[in-house]
Amino acid sequence: MAIELIDAFKKIFGYDPSTVWVAYENGTLIFFKKNIDKQTAIENAQELVAIDVTAGTDTADFNVYRMDKVYPDDNVYLVTYSNPSNMVTVLEMPEDSEDFIVGLSGRAKRIQDNQSKNIICTSFD
Repeated sequence: MAIELIDAFKKIFGYDPSTVWVAYENGTLIFFKKNIDKQTAIENAQELVAIDVTAGTDTADFNVYRMDKVYPDDNVYLVTYSNPSNMVTVLEMPEDSEDFIVGLSGRAKRIQDNQSKNIICTSFD
């Protein structure tokens, strides 16, 4: 089953009025725990998604979490990053995928979103 990214993002943050988020087409989500308007959120997210991923630096560090409470029947993962720390990537992977492979796949999607900068949804939509 292919997850619907917008539904996944809304399950993660959509019902928390104190969190503003901007979602990209390849699964990257940037969130802000502050009261900002939509345009400011988009501008700030575009700056953060533009941060280049460089191996051996904190921009390339990641952690992987399986989202089994939200998606108990699917292999949906959340990849978090050290820099920026308010960015995650949501992705679906084959069963029994190793965390390292999931993390690298999430990082690749983050890089794709850096290149395309195509926003699909915000918490304001």
